[in-house]
Amino acid sequence: MTDYEPGQITVTDTVAAAITDQKNDEIKGASLPGSPLEPNADDCCGMGCTLCVFDIYQQEIEVWRQKCEGLKNGTFDSDNKEDLLDKMVYRSFQLESVSRLSPDTSVYRFTLPKGSCLGLTPGQHLILRGNLNGKSFTRQYTPISELTKAGSFDVMIKLYPSGKMSNYVRSWKEGDKIDWRGPFGSLLYKPNTYTHLLMVACGTGIAPMVQVIQHVLSTAEDETFLRLVYSNKTKEDILMKTMIDSWKSYWNFTVKYVLTQVSVVFDI
Repeated sequence: MTDYEPGQITVTDTVAAAITDQKNDEIKGASLPGSPLEPNADDCCGMGCTLCVFDIYQQEIEVWRQKCEGLKNGTFDSDNKEDLLDKMVYRSFQLESVSRLSPDTSVYRFTLPKGSCLGLTPGQHLILRGNLNGKSFTRQYTPISELTKAGSFDVMIKLYPSGKMSNYVRSWKEGDKIDWRGPFGSLLYKPNTYTHLLMVACGTGIAPMVQVIQHVLSTAEDETFLRLVYSNKTKEDILMKTMIDSWKSYWNFTVKYVLTQVSVVFDI
């Protein structure tokens, strides 16, 4: 739960104290990582998301504080990977490949230890940490690969002209180690909970839908009927259309494409 209202965001006493401690240590000559970049008030959509960007920011401050403490007392171990994922500890995964979907959107594949999978349940996502000019920041992404896929996981990312995370992602090269933590998400899907699911998505918002749809269609005993309404500006903007169309062969899946910037109606 958040302790603030949209448009009335303040740094908590804990955050302020942690940043003050860092400044004091810098004065003493300790070499510590820069504190996470605080989101702007307009970064919050005001829709009551869980987690909100400011919830994530306070988590980031705690992660950063623990790392600083570990570096100061010699207990921080960046190679400690006992668990594949952790909600409060970043794990580094190697970027394996990049596949272009559209001029501004690509699928990024990350390598997992041989034979292992992320272990997410339908409805969960990860937090990506970026770093530019000594400041860290985060964004949330839902893997689009099948949840049982072993050896790698895929994330779809759209790049914006001047976005902080977009600029960071543009710097990636195959073989780079990228930091993720999680899983997160409280809206979890359970088979056969509903007879019908209507799913509405726009652009890269298709990612969480893909995760759930793949799970339903690959679970023989799940008889939930899925109806996807997917909106984009033009036909060329439709992401993952080949995969989505392939799902039409299942008895319990249908899709309706909506185009918002076309002057004629045609079959897509």
